[in-house]
Amino acid sequence: MEVFDLRPAAIISLLHLRSPHFSETTAYGHFNGYKGTWENVDKTKELKKAVRKYAD
Repeated sequence: MEVFDLRPAAIISLLHLRSPHFSETTAYGHFNGYKGTWENVDKTKELKKAVRKYAD
């Protein structure tokens, strides 16, 4: 897809999965209001552009 590179290395890079901070974010196996790097992927503009391209 044009917006998301779904190759494994690209996903790891985009979501910063090589430097996780799980021990700092969890308590007894639960995330407590922590917003991880995997939740900060804002591709709204790119997705709208891709949709407009195919909508016509």
